Amino acid sequence: QVVDGTEIPSVQQLQWYPSGDGYKLGTDRRTLRKSSALEPLHKWMMLHTDCGNITRQEAVSMVPPLALNVLPHHKCLDMCASPGSKTSQLLEVINESLGNSDEKGEGLVIANDCDTDRAYMLVHQCRRINSPLLLVTTHKGQEYPTVLPESMSSPIPSSKLERSNGIFDRVLCDVPCSGDGTLRKTPNIWGKWGIGSACSLYPLQIMIAQRGLRLVKYGGLMVYSTCSMSPYEDEAVIAEILRTNKGSVELVDAREFVPQFKARPGLSHWAVLNDYDIPKKSQKEDAKESEGDMEVEKVTESTDNVAELRGMERCLSMGMREYKSYEDVPESLQRKYRPMIFPPTDEEKEWMHLEKCLRCLPQDEDTGGFFVATLRRVVPPELQEEANTTTTTENNTVEENVEGSDSKGEELVTTEEPVGRKKFARGERKLIDFQQWDSEAFASLKQFFGLEDLTGEEFYTREDFTSGNNKNAGGGNNSKSVYYMPKSVRDVLRGDTHKRLKVVSAGIKVFERSAKGAFAGGGDCGYRLMQDGVAIMAPFVKTRKVGVTIQDFCNFLGGGLVSFSTLSKETLSVISAMPSGSLICYYDFNPQDVVEGAPSIPLPSKIPRFHLVCWRGQSATLNVMCSKTEIESVKHQMDALKVLRPKISAKRTAAAVPQEDNSDTVPVNEQEVKSECADETVDEPATESCDTVNTESEKVCTKED
Repeated sequence: QVVDGTEIPSVQQLQWYPSGDGYKLGTDRRTLRKSSALEPLHKWMMLHTDCGNITRQEAVSMVPPLALNVLPHHKCLDMCASPGSKTSQLLEVINESLGNSDEKGEGLVIANDCDTDRAYMLVHQCRRINSPLLLVTTHKGQEYPTVLPESMSSPIPSSKLERSNGIFDRVLCDVPCSGDGTLRKTPNIWGKWGIGSACSLYPLQIMIAQRGLRLVKYGGLMVYSTCSMSPYEDEAVIAEILRTNKGSVELVDAREFVPQFKARPGLSHWAVLNDYDIPKKSQKEDAKESEGDMEVEKVTESTDNVAELRGMERCLSMGMREYKSYEDVPESLQRKYRPMIFPPTDEEKEWMHLEKCLRCLPQDEDTGGFFVATLRRVVPPELQEEANTTTTTENNTVEENVEGSDSKGEELVTTEEPVGRKKFARGERKLIDFQQWDSEAFASLKQFFGLEDLTGEEFYTREDFTSGNNKNAGGGNNSKSVYYMPKSVRDVLRGDTHKRLKVVSAGIKVFERSAKGAFAGGGDCGYRLMQDGVAIMAPFVKTRKVGVTIQDFCNFLGGGLVSFSTLSKETLSVISAMPSGSLICYYDFNPQDVVEGAPSIPLPSKIPRFHLVCWRGQSATLNVMCSKTEIESVKHQMDALKVLRPKISAKRTAAAVPQEDNSDTVPVNEQEVKSECADETVDEPATESCDTVNTESEKVCTKED
């Protein structure tokens, strides 16, 4: 398509992304937003982003999670997670383990950010995926507290090997950087960029990466990544990690996890330069003057060495200074230019294998610039004998006195707080506190919904100390919201006996307290189900769950109030016999329900089941308790299966069953949802039906011919 005189390529599949799930747009974000010709595509993307069907991000930033080689049962830590695109990638894999009852158990993703506001933004972004296997915290990455599951927190392991071992199978360190790899999409960075910015971030990057290694298991992987091409932030950091942890860390070639992705090998030599004396203006002018030369170098790979020499000559002619070694650095600059920033010696190059790093250059895959390195933590030689004993003898506890130990294995992980961590009083630092839900309140809810295979330990209430209006204070029946916590999340919360974790979000909301008086005339337990957690709770709910026909389900997708007069006899007989309160209406896909004349599609291997949370009122109506976004998400899934059909509206005067009351008692929250979900609260006359989709109102509704 041609937009403003420029031809825009069609959407292309990323051949290097596993399972073919990655796609690339042929235009930039600004053009997509501003161009009227691309408005339908922009609206479509916004809708599916809100529904959680797609996640938009820079293509090359998808590489670090792939380089981790994550499996569904893994426990993962994303140390610098905001805004959450990489966390979303991890969750897509980890979600496959939900409900896993084998010995591997369920996976877990802990997403962390040092800034509390960004951590809450992270919660908002990941909420689209709707996963209970996510726990969000806010800590400085270099000071992240030791996290122990409940089984390891007490008693303290007696062996050095166990005590020095982390709990995470995978750790992602996408550290703060100068960002020069994004010059292509944000060229204004060039006017501010300088070598000093890369050098100043180097110590922080080292500390975050070292802390990440202390938290990963033996045999586990950690990925270090930046969106910078500066070797001071990339290979220099990796070289220092390998140097200080020699024998307990090794580089892994991540190309085996993304074999089709084009990437250059890591550098083993680089020049250390000083550009402090060069004004930014001359830097810009030199860039303009050398544009032609740079273009030639970009396309002529055989002249790499010549280009490097020319580049060095250009830098020196601009007034930059080169330091051959740390001894050449002036004393006043030695705090900036540390010994570790210089390239490794010839002897170190042989065993470090820095060529295993991935340097992702923009011209190779038409992306931004990125650096990725995968590290594996291995058992250090001094603990190897104990490791061999542990693997050959089951349940053999090695009794050792570890007081005063200074081995590398013991140094890597400790149950104490990281060195230099500021000590906070508990009340000063606590943001959100999750507590076990009251057993008496759960018993009432269990009886009403017929919950099976649940003991109540899965449910927690949340106390928010950042808000003056804390509606969950007091717990028990006073709790406004109830959250479902899978075992992997519960283990972390229970293992945090010293309350070191500053938790922002955990689990997923599954119940919310109804308004007072909403259940006065029925047998309601006082809580209603939430659409966010309906897929998790539906298998456990036995008494408040109704299977409906395809037409009934499509009627519910209109949102708002649904009259009993529009329901099929099978659905009506079940719902009308229920007392008022929350319930689940579900539809199981049937190939016979495909709309006549629709093009044939490949049938799914597993029969999809669609759920909607509704409220059975005290009169002959049902209220769909879902937001417009949630309804649209279900609509698009059903439309893809070619079973979505028009809504049948009710007669204004018809009454399918005797009304018990002239007015429904609807919970306050339900009234709010109703106003969001439906554009009309009065049903259309029965003489009108729907056969086409009205994109203006996002309802399925037009008059018959």
